Amino acid sequence: MEPAWDNWWNPLIPIGGQPVTIDGPSPVHPWAADYIRVHFLSNGFYLKSIFEGNGDSDYTIYAIYRDKLYAFPLSHSEWHGIVYIAIPERTAVVDYIVIRTGSNGNGDYKLDVVEVDKREYSIGNGLQWLRGQQNQNGSWTYSGRVVEENVGVSSLALLTFLNFAIGETDPAIDKAVSWILSKQKENGSITNGTYHIYDTALAILALIATGNDEYYDEVKAGTDFLISAQNDEGEELTSLDWTYGGWGYEENSPDWSDLSNSQFALLALHYAESFDPNDTIVPSDVWRKAEIFITRCQNREASNPDYNFYNDGGFIYQPASTIWSGGRSYGSMTAAGLWGFYTCKVNRSDGRVKDAWNWMRANYHVDQNYPLGSQFLYYYLYSLAKACWLWNLTEIDGHDWYSEMKDLLIAKQQDDGHWPGTDADEEPDLVATCWALLALETKPSAPRATVLRIAIESPADLHLYDSEGRHVGINYDTGDVEIEIEGATYSGPGTEPQVITVPNPAGTYRVELLGREGGNYVLTFEGIMDDEVVFSQSFDGSINVGKCDVASVTVSGIAGPLTIDIREPRPVPSGLIAVPGNTVVDLSWDSYQISGFDLAGYNVYRSITEGRGYVKINSALVTETSYHDAGLNNGVTYYYVVTAVDTEGNETDHSREVSATPFADTTPPPAPTISSLTHPDQDEWYNNNDPTFN
Repeated sequence: MEPAWDNWWNPLIPIGGQPVTIDGPSPVHPWAADYIRVHFLSNGFYLKSIFEGNGDSDYTIYAIYRDKLYAFPLSHSEWHGIVYIAIPERTAVVDYIVIRTGSNGNGDYKLDVVEVDKREYSIGNGLQWLRGQQNQNGSWTYSGRVVEENVGVSSLALLTFLNFAIGETDPAIDKAVSWILSKQKENGSITNGTYHIYDTALAILALIATGNDEYYDEVKAGTDFLISAQNDEGEELTSLDWTYGGWGYEENSPDWSDLSNSQFALLALHYAESFDPNDTIVPSDVWRKAEIFITRCQNREASNPDYNFYNDGGFIYQPASTIWSGGRSYGSMTAAGLWGFYTCKVNRSDGRVKDAWNWMRANYHVDQNYPLGSQFLYYYLYSLAKACWLWNLTEIDGHDWYSEMKDLLIAKQQDDGHWPGTDADEEPDLVATCWALLALETKPSAPRATVLRIAIESPADLHLYDSEGRHVGINYDTGDVEIEIEGATYSGPGTEPQVITVPNPAGTYRVELLGREGGNYVLTFEGIMDDEVVFSQSFDGSINVGKCDVASVTVSGIAGPLTIDIREPRPVPSGLIAVPGNTVVDLSWDSYQISGFDLAGYNVYRSITEGRGYVKINSALVTETSYHDAGLNNGVTYYYVVTAVDTEGNETDHSREVSATPFADTTPPPAPTISSLTHPDQDEWYNNNDPTFN
């Protein structure tokens, strides 16, 4: 196939291997096709093409390498997406890149020749493979134990696109959404098979990920179905029954609940709550009942004496079940239990949560679903990624879990973009590819401009810290505005409202409100994509002078390209002061008196790194408002925070950080004052026969 060289529209544009962006309207010539020609050296670069067309014509990208023409046809349905093209022998010289539009094309084009992050390329390549697997009606086929079009796997595939900011303007995505909506039943379920809970939960996640509030009624109906399908009193169960609080494959199944169905039901309900943050559509009893079932799936004698096998803190598929693992805890279910507890708002200091994470640390793997080996590997990695993002763990036992997971997934991906399945029935290629993409996408990766905006209307100062301890806000020691997060902005203290923005947010951020005066406040979180507000939630509160309220906000790509989870602002211990001495630091703080919080004591944490790495240093709860930290090294700066603990073991977030540097006192002692030339006991001294006195 040879291009029509005489019809080239642009002259050669040499760019010497350097990244280049070319923007502009595609000219229309009724008598010829339109081209733009770019000469570049690839040297490890990928071609990343962004199309935003409004015409009816198709694009074709041509890469000419060593006189051989590679054609990559793109339909106008892909104009609003991104296409990644890996040229063969990526380190070699590629002679030309040509974009050709059809004769009726009138869209705009944008061509970026950039060095693409391997993860971004991997996602793009995987999505291209999924496009090729889509059925004409917009659905996908499981190709495992279910061999027909399936709502569950179609929702998973759709979610992989939506989490990468490829939305309903793409006809393929619009078609998938329409097909899924067409399967909603009168009872609210969204399904076309027998896996009603899986299907409905995954469909709800996909609909939420569109960000289209026109689907509120469908999401609400699906949510109501999941709530009604929870095994509880409606199935004539009591809290003593082992299935109580969980979900099975279908509604009205009092004899079956499992942690896999339950985790997806809980995830759907969790994000349904945030679809309209001002509408509580999930009753609190749902979370309480679910917590009972999740607890029964944990191998932990202290909280689950009736169904525990190994007392190691990990989780299994069902209470006292030997399915899959013979009763042994395993990775995918332990991760599922952890983010199940998160959705039920279990405190991170809870012994069940701590023991589950201890199991994950002791049995950390990304190359297997320990101890099951490769079985459900990609399902496990997706569950692990969600649990770590939601609980704000950047490392597990010293391992950068995301980086290691990413490298493994990229290594396992096939050249055509798919991941090979681990089981023909349970995890075939299509399902494995969806889990792998969703795991990679938990870290926000949408190729669009995103911003986290936090605003407060209040007589309080606004502070923000990222997971590495970098600060945005006023530095009270210097009086200067401190911006340690790259690209962040701060309107400054005293402005009304005070506003902090963070570009391309990812991970968990700590938000501190420090009262300059007493009064009420309104704290607002907004997620912004391409200058459009796609998420907004506000919290009302009050604060006193010198007191501190703390909130947290986690930004992920779990249920859309800019998924935001917020822990609402709560008071923390305040007034913390650190006074250094010779190898010691003395701490004191204000008494924590909060209505409804039955105080048992305090924990004290120390670090040698500012803003992170705190380790508890008290062996028992501190019942006073002071602590003496001894045995320290002079000249080393120590950082301290304090938490309050109630009688049930729930722990607040930590106080504002203080620091102190112990030092040796080198000031000479004062000269003695001699008030008498004789000692009152001198006669006794003189008459003593001890040789040391002679």
